[in-house]
Amino acid sequence: MSSAAIATVVKMMEFLSVEVQDRVAEHLREYIETNFSKERNKSL
Repeated sequence: MSSAAIATVVKMMEFLSVEVQDRVAEHLREYIETNFSKERNKSL
C-alpha cells in the first residue's frame, strides 16, 4: 500500500470513535493476515 493510501485510511478513521477505530483495525488486521496467508501458500 502506498503512503498516500495509508494516509487516506488514517484520515478516514480519525473521525470515528475510539471503539470503532479499534474494530476497524481488528478487521483490517484479520483481512491482511488472511489474504497474506493465502498468497504465501500459493507461492509454496
